[in-house]
Order: sequence, then structure tokens, then C-alpha cells
Amino acid sequence: MLVGGGVVVGASTLAATASLTDAETGVFRWVNELPQSARPLIWPLMQYGTFVTIPVLAAIALVCGRYRFAIPMAISGIGVSCWLSSL
Repeated sequence: MLVGGGVVVGASTLAATASLTDAETGVFRWVNELPQSARPLIWPLMQYGTFVTIPVLAAIALVCGRYRFAIPMAISGIGVSCWLSSL
């Protein structure tokens, strides 16, 4: 696992130091310059990881008997969900 983690960190470092292409820069600017009226369409997709993925993964961990993993995941997911809903 340590070697695998090192490979992932090394590959991520190389990817992060590479220069961006014009296409990547163009897509980034296009998305970030969308009008505010697009927010109701995009916001639910951005929240998918918090409101769907975390509870599903916590439930899977609970079913598999990984309580020390499931409980903190569920608590953090609920905390983030509450914090985001207050924005």
C-alpha cells in the first residue's frame, strides 16, 4: 500500500506540474464564467458527492462490519451536509 500510495502521489505531482493546454484553460474559463442563472442546474451535481456518495459508502461500510470506518464517515457527511445547507 505504501508503494502504491507513493506512485499515486508521484504521478499526481507530475500531473500538477504539467502546463495546461489551451483547451483545458478554455473549458475552465467557460465553466467559471457561466451566468448565475445556471447555478440551479449545476449545484445539485456538485453536491452529489456529499448528499449521495457519503451516506451510501457509510451504509456499505456498516453492512460490512467496518464500524470504525462507517461511523466517522456518516458523522462527517452529516456535518458537511448541515453546513452546506446553511449557506
